[in-house]
Amino acid sequence: MAEDAVQESFVYLWNHRKEMKPDIAIEGYLYSCVRHYVLNYIRHQNIRIRQEKEIVREQEWLAGLTYDEIDVDAKLLTIKKVIDALPEGCRKIFVMSVIEGMSYTDTAKELGGAVNTVKSQVKIAYKKLKNTVQKSPDNMYLTILFLLSLKKIL
Repeated sequence: MAEDAVQESFVYLWNHRKEMKPDIAIEGYLYSCVRHYVLNYIRHQNIRIRQEKEIVREQEWLAGLTYDEIDVDAKLLTIKKVIDALPEGCRKIFVMSVIEGMSYTDTAKELGGAVNTVKSQVKIAYKKLKNTVQKSPDNMYLTILFLLSLKKIL
């Protein structure tokens, strides 16, 4: 990792040599580059370790459940109700762009609106879904089901 930090710092310096001021202290600059590279690497590793622990914890939790405890159909119905409760325009945009997988640009063209309108309506729909999921005692189930089965529910 130390060798990579030094190598990346030299590569960065070389790629940005035309932008550098001629009076810069190269030794100090390289020292700072290596230091930042190492700090970013450590920060990234800590995030990765936390995410891995969370995934393992969720997998252990899910592995201990039986199908009866999950009651998938009821939870999918909850998600479907939230989507159905969205205002008509918001629901149309959400279904087209998220569930059907259309790009924001294509959705905007199809509905005759602006791309920013599509973005904001999708954001509103996600916020309402998130609020429902957070209020539910089975919020982890709902989150997982929502992410894994969007196309299945509609």
